[in-house]
Amino acid sequence: MERTDDIWECRIKLGSDIYRIFAFWDSHQIILTHGLVKKTQKTPQREIEKAEKYKKNYWQSKEIDKG
Repeated sequence: MERTDDIWECRIKLGSDIYRIFAFWDSHQIILTHGLVKKTQKTPQREIEKAEKYKKNYWQSKEIDKG
């Protein structure tokens, strides 16, 4: 996605609903942050910010685990 910190968006259409799943890469793993059912064409900025927050928390907890 543009204007993000390497956050990716996967779009899935099922019937008339469109689902969006947000994720990022950790080496060869895909880390899923969250998802939502889209009602509009544009992705809400708050959802992008939520994914970026999850990513930041993930990397911080990974550093703590290395200790």
